[in-house]
Amino acid sequence: MARGHGRAPTPDHVRLLRGTFQPCRAHGDTPPPPWDPADVVIPEWLTPAARAIFTGKLAVYASRGDDLRGCEEALACYASLQAEMVADWRAGVSPTVGTITAYRMWCTEFHDTPASRTRAAVQSAATSGNRFAKNGKPTP
Repeated sequence: MARGHGRAPTPDHVRLLRGTFQPCRAHGDTPPPPWDPADVVIPEWLTPAARAIFTGKLAVYASRGDDLRGCEEALACYASLQAEMVADWRAGVSPTVGTITAYRMWCTEFHDTPASRTRAAVQSAATSGNRFAKNGKPTP
């Protein structure tokens, strides 16, 4: 039987909360500093409608706690596509299937669909409580 190597190390974020964190003993799992939505640079190429959608989505993601550092360009593409679709609908023109497909992809990437917002964990057969789940046969 294999032996353990002692107690598991305390994560850095717990040490930060306790006030016992020392950089020389860091494990590298220190969470990044909190981000401020005011620091996000809005791309200049966005139209005014897309810029309004961009800032609105930024506020929503900040309230959800989603960190968007490094995703500004992707969010700008998403906002631009949504602004284009809204303009098409207002003009009485149906968006193309490709535009709708791309929009659905961006919605999933930014967790804007109900299916992408759920963070369900996979439960193993041993802990599911179903006595038939392990082998598909009843246990004696």
